Amino acid sequence: MKPLAMKTHVQLFLDRWQDSCHFELADKQREAVEKSLESGMTVITGGPGTGKTTVVQTIIRLAEQEGLRILLCAPTGRAAKRLAETTQRKAKTIHRLLIPDGRQGRIQVFEYNETKLLPADLVIVGLYPQSTIDWMTEYLPRLHPGCLVVDMVGVKRAVVEQATPLALANGVHFVGGHPMAGREFSGYAYATADLFENASMILVQTDSSPLWAVDE
Repeated sequence: MKPLAMKTHVQLFLDRWQDSCHFELADKQREAVEKSLESGMTVITGGPGTGKTTVVQTIIRLAEQEGLRILLCAPTGRAAKRLAETTQRKAKTIHRLLIPDGRQGRIQVFEYNETKLLPADLVIVGLYPQSTIDWMTEYLPRLHPGCLVVDMVGVKRAVVEQATPLALANGVHFVGGHPMAGREFSGYAYATADLFENASMILVQTDSSPLWAVDE
C-alpha cells in the first residue's frame, strides 16, 4: 500500500482559507503562495485578471498567521496607495520605507541599507504598469508640445493603447520601445547589472509619433 502524502501546514492553511472564502485557488496560484515562503525572492506576474491580487492577499494572510513582520511598498505614491487599497494594509513608497538619511556626494543615503536591514520578515513590492499611465496623465500636460516621450523598458500593449491617446491629446509624441536583451533563461536569478549593455533597442511608431520622431 502506498503511504499517504502528508500535507504541509501551508497547504492545510490554504485548504481552510479556501473553505472559509468559498472559492478555490488555481494550481499556479497555490504554487506561488507556497513558494513565496520557501524562497528568498518570488516574482508574481501576469496579465489583468490572472489573480495576482488574490495571490498577494493570500500570502499576507498566511504570513500574518505565522506571525511574520510584513512591509508593503511601491515605487510611487499612487502605486503605494493602490497597493494599500487592494491589500487593506498600510503601504509606503520605497523611498519613505528606506528613510532618506542625507547624501554622500551625489549619492542618496538611506537609514536602511545593505548593513542595516529593514525590520521585516516579508517585504512586498507592488510594481504596477498602470503607474506609467498615472504619470503620463499627470505630467504630459506640463511638457512642451512636440517633445518626445520614449518607452525604454518595453511596456505592454495595454499600456501603449492608453498612452497613445494621452500623447495625442497633449500634443507630444509617444514612441514605443523594447530593449532586445533577452536571454535563454528567465527570472531574477539570471539578471545581471550589464544586461542592457550594448543591446539593440527596437523603437516602434505609434499613432502619436510620426516617422521622423522615431528616427530622431
